[in-house]
Amino acid sequence: MGDHQPHTLVVGVGNVLLADEGVGVHMANLLQAARLPRHVRVVECGTNFMAVATQLEGAGKVVIIDAVRAGSEPGTIHRLTYEELERANAGLRFAHQVSLLSSLRLLRVGEPALARVEVVLLGVEPATVAPGMEMSPPVRAALPRLMEAVRAEL
Repeated sequence: MGDHQPHTLVVGVGNVLLADEGVGVHMANLLQAARLPRHVRVVECGTNFMAVATQLEGAGKVVIIDAVRAGSEPGTIHRLTYEELERANAGLRFAHQVSLLSSLRLLRVGEPALARVEVVLLGVEPATVAPGMEMSPPVRAALPRLMEAVRAEL
């Protein structure tokens, strides 16, 4: 892969100590073990999305995987672009201290070139966001569909 070709960055976000809130991190770990195209980089950042700022350089697309409470059935996968995230922000809830959207806004202010990067959120509706390291059955059952959704974005 040449240094000038834009890469796709897949970012798993979440807290594995809060059951379904860790779905993004769990999926990032599964993706790191999978065969993916050479232009794809997979990272997990826990609940600190700002930690991936240096890896955004040269990205043409960023796919973020996180638990998102939007009021749907547990295990539902939501696909939102950055623009849709902006419009839906009031109706979405993240379990992080600094919301994902706030982090994206800060990164775009600090690096205006990021405004040209395509951003897609694959959010999984959690059933349980409480202390525990096991995902709920509906979220665990959604992992194959989530894997296919990620692959479709690549």
